[in-house]
Amino acid sequence: MEGMIINDGIVGHSQRRTQAEALANRLEATLHMDATGMGCEANHWRAWNHHPKYADWTVVLEDDAIPCKHFTAHVEEELSGLPVDMMVSLYAGTSYPIQAQPKYQHTIVKGTPLITNNVYHAVGLAIPSHLIDSMLAHTQTTSMPWDERINAWVHDQRVRVKYTSPSHVEHEDTKAVLEATAWQPRNKPRKAHNYCD
Repeated sequence: MEGMIINDGIVGHSQRRTQAEALANRLEATLHMDATGMGCEANHWRAWNHHPKYADWTVVLEDDAIPCKHFTAHVEEELSGLPVDMMVSLYAGTSYPIQAQPKYQHTIVKGTPLITNNVYHAVGLAIPSHLIDSMLAHTQTTSMPWDERINAWVHDQRVRVKYTSPSHVEHEDTKAVLEATAWQPRNKPRKAHNYCD
């Protein structure tokens, strides 16, 4: 799409300020730093709410995302041919969620991207700007984790999700900001299945 405008945003946690600032500087993106303890979900919501109306797409990365070389060019190419009713996950991760792993493996073997109606990660997402207001309205009315909020909106609005293959961002698998639980033990590698570095 000639002249396509993509707005980039970074969701930052105070414990990762240095890497969040470096990522924002690298991509010339707007940094949304949770410096007041608003919480991850509220900070994600704020980052998406910041989208300019003139942009065709908005991309939001978490502060522990590692963009591939030539990230902007890869993303522009990825988004240029997509229909306006589809969003994109720039990351397909190992280990979690467990139910997604067979789907990832199947598409990797076939050499095709996964297209589904589920959002499994919020490490790096791209959404057409005209869908964002609908997403924001839906995600503001629930207390679920951010990726589950987006997933509920995707199901409600029947938005298709394309997972890039290879992933355009890697995940810096350091200590999680959120504490491990029985539901999410966070004890397995959280890395991209394949990565276009």
